[in-house]
Amino acid sequence: MLLSGVVAGLAFGIAFGRDWRRLERLQIKWIPVLVLALVARAIAPVAPFPFALDLLGIALTTVFAAANRRLPGAPLVALGSLLNLIVIVMNGAMPVDVELLGAAGGRLREDAIHEPLTDGSVLPILADIIIVPFVRAAYSIGDVFIAIGGFLLTFVTLTRP
Repeated sequence: MLLSGVVAGLAFGIAFGRDWRRLERLQIKWIPVLVLALVARAIAPVAPFPFALDLLGIALTTVFAAANRRLPGAPLVALGSLLNLIVIVMNGAMPVDVELLGAAGGRLREDAIHEPLTDGSVLPILADIIIVPFVRAAYSIGDVFIAIGGFLLTFVTLTRP
């Protein structure tokens, strides 16, 4: 979600006639933490301990965004990542509303971090219950915050005088 938000913010900023080189102004802290988070999430599906790597990636994204809280959108990325981390830890996985997802033509990802939403799921409001039919996917409110934060990071940076 972060990457899609960043790319959308960049596209809209350029569409508004702004120069992408304005991103050079960003003073981003703790870039190695973000790189480690991305690597952990990328290798999780093929690692012998995928759930731990996914959790590590989400936790590191939260820390990275909090460390950069003065950047536009970073507090939303931190909040969204934290909300996702909370619901995953409380349930042992991210619950997904498979009925709504199936009605939109999607299916549950077969990975270590997702599971079907049930009556026993904790904090279901934070689960993947926001269905986006045209991509046949389910997202959480945390994912929405992350995407908006990523969008604001690039868009505000490009459009600020």
